[in-house]
Amino acid sequence: MKTSPEYTFSTLKDKPELFDQVLRVVESSFNYPSSQQFAVDFYPLVNPSNFANNHIIICNKTKEVVGHIGLTLRQLGNNTHSMPVAFIGGIAIDTLHRGIGLYKDLMQKVITMYQNDICLFFLWSDLQDLYSKFKFFPAGGQLQTAQATFNEELFIKQYGFKKVSLNSLSESDFRQLKSIYEKSTLKRYTTVLRSFDDWQILVKIHSTSLYIKKDNNQNIVGYFFVGKGHDLENVIHEFGASAAFKDEFYRQLVPYKLWVPDQELDYVNGLGQKLDDLQIMSMALIRIASVERFNNYLEKIGNGVLKINALDDLMVTFIHKDIEYKVSMADFLQYILGPNKLLDFKEYGLPLYLSGLDSI
Repeated sequence: MKTSPEYTFSTLKDKPELFDQVLRVVESSFNYPSSQQFAVDFYPLVNPSNFANNHIIICNKTKEVVGHIGLTLRQLGNNTHSMPVAFIGGIAIDTLHRGIGLYKDLMQKVITMYQNDICLFFLWSDLQDLYSKFKFFPAGGQLQTAQATFNEELFIKQYGFKKVSLNSLSESDFRQLKSIYEKSTLKRYTTVLRSFDDWQILVKIHSTSLYIKKDNNQNIVGYFFVGKGHDLENVIHEFGASAAFKDEFYRQLVPYKLWVPDQELDYVNGLGQKLDDLQIMSMALIRIASVERFNNYLEKIGNGVLKINALDDLMVTFIHKDIEYKVSMADFLQYILGPNKLLDFKEYGLPLYLSGLDSI
């Protein structure tokens, strides 16, 4: 499919030999330092099993890649409900080919291609004004508890954690870590449902640091990930703990850049620690995809009392408990997903939580 006589639209599945060119375009656009690798930090996006979702623009004259947008297709949910979503990342256009509409053309093609199969699109960027033109708006409440630089020595020598890597864990330890994710994270939050294959892909992200703590019986009672290469420096972006260790675990983590859903604010404040640098921010830029699919999800979490009636340009008409409302799309997403989740909606679904391992 051609975007114009000068450019061709394709995928890495059809053109795997262009993989290195894609990385050069992306890393150049993101000013990646030579010491870091996009293909490591975001392996879930650019691993060979996902090449069909790596969309590229090729310059017909030079036969070189000049643009890329990638997606990962995931299930977002918990132990009771889930919905199909798409995470978008690696958005890049070569500097010599900007300003002629290639980005707009590729983004619109990607949205059209996937929107009927999923509930929501997610992407991560500071360019809110740019992406609002494609109906992406900040949503998903996220709390950063502090600003202090992570103190590895303290956690190892005083708190008893051990620095390891996912691929170095024994089969038993890996199973225990996954069990904590399923028993604590999936019970408390709406988050990414990880299959066996998903976990095997995360093993390839060597640029993040994993810390685990064991009890006297050598069972893992808590774990967390810090940083991810060029991304999330000093941020504790995924964590999990057994019920018995939870309070102690939080007290140890909250003095640092810990990311948790904003609905944990009361719990964090209840730990009795003074947090002067606490920040509440949006988790991602989010766009509604298929209204029908999203309504199916809303019906499940809202017990049939919440439904979108129509999307009209940048407005959402919805019914809640037999009363019709019309609000901006930006407000509606925050009413459902936070921050600023409506009080009447807080009972609908668990808080949204996206780990830095899954975000792209």
